[in-house]
Amino acid sequence: MIGTIEDDDETPRHGPDDLMDIPIEDLVRKLARRIQRLRKFKRLNAPPYYIRKEKQLIRVAEIAARARVRELAALTFQLMDY
Repeated sequence: MIGTIEDDDETPRHGPDDLMDIPIEDLVRKLARRIQRLRKFKRLNAPPYYIRKEKQLIRVAEIAARARVRELAALTFQLMDY
């Protein structure tokens, strides 16, 4: 589960590698919830700190999603060669 970042060094506690083990459907749902939450933060004029942290978590989830898509594309390409 992607959690909020509470660290002062502004590094995510969960990286893309941590998200590679969850099913792609869960990853997509987490990413969608993060985007909805970011929009809500902006609408409510949340402090910039929370908006910045949410953006960092979205970037981490995006990196993991892109890696999963590349992995699927490579697998598909290998299967096409057989």
